[in-house]
Amino acid sequence: MHDRIYQGTNGQWYYRTRGNDAGPFKTRQEAEHKLNKKLRGWEREMGILSIWPRQWHLLRLFRRSVTRQSS
Repeated sequence: MHDRIYQGTNGQWYYRTRGNDAGPFKTRQEAEHKLNKKLRGWEREMGILSIWPRQWHLLRLFRRSVTRQSS
């Protein structure tokens, strides 16, 4: 994970996830904290989503019902 956090030429800190950069942050610790928070959020999402079949995902069901009503 340490290679995901880097210091830019401007002295600010950034982190990289899947090709996307986030920042700037004033300190490395702040960048680490934000990255950990992002990773925990993804873990929570994947924990919930992994038990639901893809076609039953609540957002997909809602999106389908909205498009049916507007047709």
